[in-house]
Amino acid sequence: MIQTEPIVYLVDDDASFRRSTERLLQSAGFAVTPFSSARAFLRSKRSEGPSCLVLDVQMPGVSGLDLQRELNKRGSRMPIIFITGHGDIPMSVRAMKAGAVEFLTKPFRERDLLSAVAQALKSRAKKTATTRDGTVAREKSLFALHSAVDVDSFWKATPRVVASVFPYCNLGMTLQHNPVRPMIAKWLHPIPDGPFDAKPLEDFFRAHPRSKIVSESDVFPDRAELLKSTFYREYMKPQECEHAVGLFFWNGPRLACVITIMRTAAQGPADEAGLKQLRRLYTECELALRRISSLEREHSARAAFESFVRRLPLPTMLLRWTLELAYQNRAAREFCLLWRDGPEVSRVMKATAPRPEEILDGCRRLKRRWETSAGVTGQPIVSEEVVYHAKWKHLRATISITHLNSGGLTLPLFLIQCEELRLPGAAPKAAETRLAHLARLTAREQEVTRLACDGRSNQEIADETGLSLQMVKKHLHAIFRKLEVTSRSRLMALMG
Repeated sequence: MIQTEPIVYLVDDDASFRRSTERLLQSAGFAVTPFSSARAFLRSKRSEGPSCLVLDVQMPGVSGLDLQRELNKRGSRMPIIFITGHGDIPMSVRAMKAGAVEFLTKPFRERDLLSAVAQALKSRAKKTATTRDGTVAREKSLFALHSAVDVDSFWKATPRVVASVFPYCNLGMTLQHNPVRPMIAKWLHPIPDGPFDAKPLEDFFRAHPRSKIVSESDVFPDRAELLKSTFYREYMKPQECEHAVGLFFWNGPRLACVITIMRTAAQGPADEAGLKQLRRLYTECELALRRISSLEREHSARAAFESFVRRLPLPTMLLRWTLELAYQNRAAREFCLLWRDGPEVSRVMKATAPRPEEILDGCRRLKRRWETSAGVTGQPIVSEEVVYHAKWKHLRATISITHLNSGGLTLPLFLIQCEELRLPGAAPKAAETRLAHLARLTAREQEVTRLACDGRSNQEIADETGLSLQMVKKHLHAIFRKLEVTSRSRLMALMG
């Protein structure tokens, strides 16, 4: 990297003073660029490296104080050393409040000017290095953000990105895992679990749908209402925070993710510059979340498909959270026809049938239970829903909810396993029956079933599989429950 040489800009309308001051600064080893007016300085192309400005206060046209105001308006952080022959205390106070580092009155001692210039360049070089380091750190944090492949890695990168805008704040992230309540996934500092009264926020979104960046003053224009709210009492006050701003990420009409930033009274609310940086940060986080959501959909579809393959030839369907068909195998299509028309008709027909309404109703019941049991932490756990045909009781569908992970952005899926149980007095083909039953079991349960049907004792099964005796009993209990048998003899009869 090329190191830029420090430079001193000298602006004074007095030509003789300008030449003498230039020689003084050059004799001390400083590079000097002189200008006869403020306008000439503003029109020039300035160095990006360490620099400072030695500026006369009283000049015709644009004065030194006018030039300082213009530089501040343009966002310049160049240190300014004022020199004047007609200075007074109010003028010097005004200049120092606006950011000047020194105010010298003519005639001044040469060493005072040289010391002020050296100190200004030193502080400017330090700030430039800090800014450069901050830029590198911000780029690294953005790289980590866009490299995230799941919610956990996204969360690890988020505090580093937010710290580049609001350092030393408390940060939280919530994910919308079900249509009822959000789940608090992560907080930078510990915070109580539990829901809060979301009505003020819901009222705000009804008036301002799909808002992206919302501060506490937007939701509570009256600060007294904020101080009475459960969010302030439960979340902000224990952390000694007085201000909050939320980044709301939407997936259509559904709230997908919220990043909450809380700040103390000393740090103050987000100013216009901070909000501008937050808008940039929002775009970066939104891109990262979309990428994670896309990766999860691919992963979920792949995992679900692998689950299908393991269950073949058992008739299996996969429905989305909206009850739209995601996938079904050929056996499931035949099962839908069997459910609608019965065993006799379905054997001679090659038509297709829609998904049975009784099975869809079972999915709706399971969905309601899942939403009701969903809390603010952890993945909801609900039992399977089993649906029998009203007329042909040997037709059964077992519905379960499958989800890639509890901290993801995608909605769950309904896994439907269909079975045609043995008809009274019927003798189905032993191989087909055995294969259909085994498809309901895990690989370890299939191994235990095979050994149990061979007449092995629990201890012998434990020795051969390397499992504990307690684990063998647990597997047998799961096998009996899934296959609806009550003893080993019935298991052996079922497996033929």
